[in-house]
Amino acid sequence: MVDRKLGFIGAGNMACALMRGMLTKGVIAAENIYMYDIAKERLDTLAAQYGIHAAGSNDELADVCDMIIVAVKPYVVEKALTAMRERMKPEQIIMSIVGGLSTKTLKKHLDGHARALKIMPNTPAQVNAGVMLISNENDLSQEELAMIKELLSSSGLVEMMDEDKMYSFSAVGGTIPAFVAMYVEALADAGVLNGMARDMAIRIAAQSVMGSAKLIADTGMHPAQAKDMVCTPGGITIQGVYELEKAGFRGIVMRASTAAAQMNKELMSK
Repeated sequence: MVDRKLGFIGAGNMACALMRGMLTKGVIAAENIYMYDIAKERLDTLAAQYGIHAAGSNDELADVCDMIIVAVKPYVVEKALTAMRERMKPEQIIMSIVGGLSTKTLKKHLDGHARALKIMPNTPAQVNAGVMLISNENDLSQEELAMIKELLSSSGLVEMMDEDKMYSFSAVGGTIPAFVAMYVEALADAGVLNGMARDMAIRIAAQSVMGSAKLIADTGMHPAQAKDMVCTPGGITIQGVYELEKAGFRGIVMRASTAAAQMNKELMSK
């Protein structure tokens, strides 16, 4: 268990997902988690529900916490950090999960008052099945990185990556929840078109997508092999694959993912 005090600036969906994952997996005690948000009623509800501390301000987080996760909208970051940085300490670790915010910009906001770490999560962290990328551009010790990996792994897979390549996460991780949701919806629509009740169609489509992904992830099987397993010669699945290929399915996915990655690259370069 991590015996450090952890603060959250922001109590939105992602911050709460990470917090719940940590508590569910028991990697940190609730009494060591502090959270601040301008929505006091929401904060008080979370404190009562999970036993965490409802901080009265960002300054309180700077005074008390060893590590702080910044989980606010991009336009709020500079104001929040510059207002509290005089209270920070050089040994503190400020982790940002803010989209499009580079380590360079984070360090600029901190102005040497604390250490910076960029993290990129995705929304399946809300069900402990997310992906978290940690930037290699940091000055943390191996012990500190191991501690942070332990905290984050409670919400899913954790990987390290050079920051100049992290924009590519949008292509294979960041946008995927939206793309998969659209795919599940389309599959459910196909089920309804063919006479299935919508609620059942959604359940079956979601479970099938999840199960297929788990098969690849757990076995290390190449996706092409997983596809070939169900493509009987002259069968119904290969007919469907043929229709997808005629429509340029893989090319469409690659173009959409690359477009998102390139936009993220532009944001991170600012």
